Order: sequence, then C-alpha cells, then structure tokens
Amino acid sequence: MRFIVAYDITSTRRRNKLVRILEKFGQRVQYSIFECELTPAGAVALRAELRMAGFMTGKYGAVFLYPFDENTLRGIERYGSSLTIDKPAVIVT
Repeated sequence: MRFIVAYDITSTRRRNKLVRILEKFGQRVQYSIFECELTPAGAVALRAELRMAGFMTGKYGAVFLYPFDENTLRGIERYGSSLTIDKPAVIVT
C-alpha cells in the first residue's frame, strides 16, 4: 500500500531526524511530503520508528500518514516537477 506522509515540524533538529526516518521508507516528492510504498510489515516498522522517535505524541509538530489504495493511485494526477518524480518507488518489506 502506498502512503503519502506529510509533516509540519518547526524544529530543524527534529525535522532532520524525521526526514532521516522517512528516507528509509520512501522518497521525498516535496519538501515536507514523502511517498512510501509499504508492505503491512513496512507500515508497522514506519509507525514503530515514528513512535520511538517521539513523533506520535504531537509534541514536536504534526505528522500525517495518508493511505492510498490502487483505485486512488490510478486517479492521482501530477503536473510540473517534483523532487523525485523520475525515481522508481521504494518498496519496504
């Protein structure tokens, strides 16, 4: 399943930590948006890392995980360029 992960973190140190976590699970498509192609185990692993790093408390800002199924993915339209539009998807198992 694909997830769009968006965040709003004001602390540069915390934001950099979150980016390092997200880069292991997906690819950045905008400055605060990642696309992650995850198996069920990969989704559990991502949530565990977010929890261990303290991002599930809301103390450091907001992190949003939006799941997309195959029907929704077919309807996504992209215009213009993004940071990783030409890179293949990262699949985490």
